[in-house]
Amino acid sequence: MNQPFEGLFGDTCETRLLQFLLPMYGIEFDMTELVEEIGLTSQSIAKAMNKFAARGMVKIRKEGRTPLYSINEDSSLVKRLEDFDNSLIELM
Repeated sequence: MNQPFEGLFGDTCETRLLQFLLPMYGIEFDMTELVEEIGLTSQSIAKAMNKFAARGMVKIRKEGRTPLYSINEDSSLVKRLEDFDNSLIELM
């Protein structure tokens, strides 16, 4: 079964990341974890995460030299996407 965003927007790195991160408030992931969960290359994920970070949708925090990524629960765009995702789930 397709995930809600995937069913509407296709199977892209961005949709996979959003589907994975939206319900994960307060949890940080390093690149290795994201690669394992999303199933794409670190280069693709890093490019998408940088786009999301530029729009305030994700937080990137460094622990030593390791970047840690998390969804920005304070972002109004993330809140709207979550509402949209929930609406899609209701229609499935």
